[in-house]
Amino acid sequence: MEALFCALMIDRSFLAPVFNLESISKGFNFVSPGPQHLNQKVDLVMNNSFGFGGINTSMLIARWDGRSHILN
Repeated sequence: MEALFCALMIDRSFLAPVFNLESISKGFNFVSPGPQHLNQKVDLVMNNSFGFGGINTSMLIARWDGRSHILN
């Protein structure tokens, strides 16, 4: 479901708001998207999934531009 939502963000050019972010570590440069940032062209999305039993994955989904980027 998360991968589908990430693909929709690329296709429809929007950023999802960040929920449940209570504090940010010092030195971490992050700005939570507010209403003024939600309509953005998105070319690359990273989706992290942390499962039980140590099955953890990260997936990058990129906008297709007609060229292969495998092993570049």
